[in-house]
Amino acid sequence: AVNPSVPAKTFPEFIQYLKNNPGKIRYGTSGIGSVFHLIGEVLQESAGVSMIHVPYKGIVPAVQDVVKGQTEMCFTSANGAGPLAKAGKLRVLAVLEKKRYGAMPGIPAANETVPGFVRPSGRFGYFGPAGLPMPIANRLQQEIHKALDAPDVRSRLETVGLAIIGNTPEEFSEMYRVGFEQIGKIVKKAGLKPQ
Repeated sequence: AVNPSVPAKTFPEFIQYLKNNPGKIRYGTSGIGSVFHLIGEVLQESAGVSMIHVPYKGIVPAVQDVVKGQTEMCFTSANGAGPLAKAGKLRVLAVLEKKRYGAMPGIPAANETVPGFVRPSGRFGYFGPAGLPMPIANRLQQEIHKALDAPDVRSRLETVGLAIIGNTPEEFSEMYRVGFEQIGKIVKKAGLKPQ
């Protein structure tokens, strides 16, 4: 999402603007090494652009500064950006998932413009103790998925911009393994250090 003063009206225009103005756009995040920071690093690398990272102590002050025009851009949830966009205080240019978000069908997925863009993993999940027998893990997954799939729960989660995946324990483990590898590469390439 960007401040409405940013001249780009669409995500393709924004990428071109970044290419024409390297290092001009400041993007706020919830801190160094946060998923929003990593998203910025991935976008810069995959689109061949340069932006200035501005870390905050949480995403709310980062979004507030974009609204005030102190910074030009931020990565945030659909829930966080949607009402501000409707009020004309932010302009949502793209969603970061692999496909368009149902609640904002007119907003393209970032990978439609930047084919190499793959959002770093930032998922929620349930974990059990090491050595949990697979029959118990599978039963827990089925019951948790059933609870999350209840119409009132699903509706509430979708309202705040969360999608239910409900994958198997094996798929979940693989998703996290791939995510840790991807994040490790991003952190190394960006030269990020613990603070």
